[in-house]
Formats: sequence, structure tokens, C-alpha cells
Amino acid sequence: MTKYILHGGFTRPDNELNRTFYEEIARDVPDGGTILLCYFASQSDDNTEKFTEDSRRLREQSRGKNFIFLLADEVGFSDQLKQADALYIRGGSTPRLLGALKKYPNLEENLNSKTIAGSSAGAYAIGRYSAFHDDESGGKIREAWSPSTSSCVSLRKHGLAAKSKSAFVSNRACSRFGTRRSKGF
Repeated sequence: MTKYILHGGFTRPDNELNRTFYEEIARDVPDGGTILLCYFASQSDDNTEKFTEDSRRLREQSRGKNFIFLLADEVGFSDQLKQADALYIRGGSTPRLLGALKKYPNLEENLNSKTIAGSSAGAYAIGRYSAFHDDESGGKIREAWSPSTSSCVSLRKHGLAAKSKSAFVSNRACSRFGTRRSKGF
């Protein structure tokens, strides 16, 4: 089963909500498994610091498991994704991220049975629909890169306080605003 983990953003501060987010990404990755870290939304060409920071946080929340971390690159992304047990898409520019992800027509089939996590723009990209920010043109609802995420699934706060910016989703995101509980969560 594919598990989607959505986070509202601001994953840099060391706090319980962010530790829980990284722990949930690591939870189903096997010892020796591979986590692909994607920074396609970044305005920077050098994401070494983010890669190091996210790798460290995932290692700290791994409960003693060892992981292989890959830095996603647009040329080899499809092959990297096939190797990965989990994909983390970090935030930045949503239009930039969606533009990059739409280059991969078979992206969704490579996500099956993996943990897919997104923060900020990464969460917007995973969801079927998202609102434009004030700094972007529009004021409308936009579609993400994955057109078949409209089938309904489970959404749950996974024990986090209602004020949490994190949501954990198993299977696929529900159409627009509806949710229901499903097996496994």
C-alpha cells in the first residue's frame, strides 16, 4: 500500500511535530532501505545543506535503522524512484515543482507501495487539488501532477494535536475535501 504523508511546511525547526513527521517517513522503510530526497521546488542549485539536514533528521528518527539516501536529480529521477522505498519532496516553489514532476508521465506507477512524503509545496504536489498562494497568479484551485489521486482514502492526524500542520494519508488522497477511514491506518 502506498502511504502519503503531508506536512504544512517549516520542517527545519527541531520540535515534536517535525520529529514525528520524519519518524513517520522512516517508519515503513526497511533497514538498509533507500530514501530519495527531492528538492525540485528549491530556488537553489545547491541543496547539499538541505540533503545533509534531512538525512540527519531521518537517521535520528529511524529507531536504529540504517538508510541509503539519494539526492534526486531531474535526469535520473525515474530510475532513482524505482530504487527508493520512500520519497520525500521538500517545499519551495510549487509551480517550479509541478513543472518538474509533470516531465515524468509514468511517475505514479513508480510510487506504488512506497512512502511518499511532502512538505509545503511537496504536500501541494501530492494532493489532487491545492490553492494558489498570494504571491502566485491565480486565486484559483490548481490540479497537481497526479490525476488519479482522486480515489478516496484515509486521512488521520495520527495522534497529533489538532493544531498540527501534519496529516498522514494512506493509499490516495480523497477527492477535493472529503475523507474517510480505511484499513491500515
